[in-house]
Amino acid sequence: SNRLKHVFSPLLLSLAAGLGCVQAAPEMVVVGYGGAGQKAQDVAFFQPFSAIDHSKLIQSEYNGEMARIKVMVDTGNVDWDLVQIEGPDLMRGCEEGMYEPLDWKVLGRADQLIADAAQACGSAALVWSVAIAYDTDKLAKGPASWADFWDVTKFPGKRGLRKRAVYNLEFALLADGVKVEDVYAQLNTPQG
Repeated sequence: SNRLKHVFSPLLLSLAAGLGCVQAAPEMVVVGYGGAGQKAQDVAFFQPFSAIDHSKLIQSEYNGEMARIKVMVDTGNVDWDLVQIEGPDLMRGCEEGMYEPLDWKVLGRADQLIADAAQACGSAALVWSVAIAYDTDKLAKGPASWADFWDVTKFPGKRGLRKRAVYNLEFALLADGVKVEDVYAQLNTPQG
């Protein structure tokens, strides 16, 4: 097939391991975002799955470049078996036929997942939030809003943001005074 074999989620691997209904190839390439998160997934999901399935899991990482996945699919040179991606990328890639659809009747246990986790081409596995954090040793009073976050005069020092525009654009619009409920409508305009 010219599609990425599966969209990875730790939950999907654990389901497969628990059910015994999904069998991996002797080697399976699992791609995630790396770092401490992937190390934790290795201990919690990859190693147990590999022990049950007797497959060798080869791990790799990427930074969410959908273009890289599209090139693999378009050239038919797909060398990833499972990939961890974000929700919007899952929906877009599934709609474009870049991922293999999943048969939840065969996989089973979709009813045990959080609402709407079982998708046509993957499964939600992580829920997270974004917060503003600061070093109390350097700032007695820290930023309390996204406008404060961007105010380098009032709050000097380094900032940490994602490499991708996702979320950063939303934060910038909130800092500019756009209401939460209007952020995506604003992003859908030429100015956005």
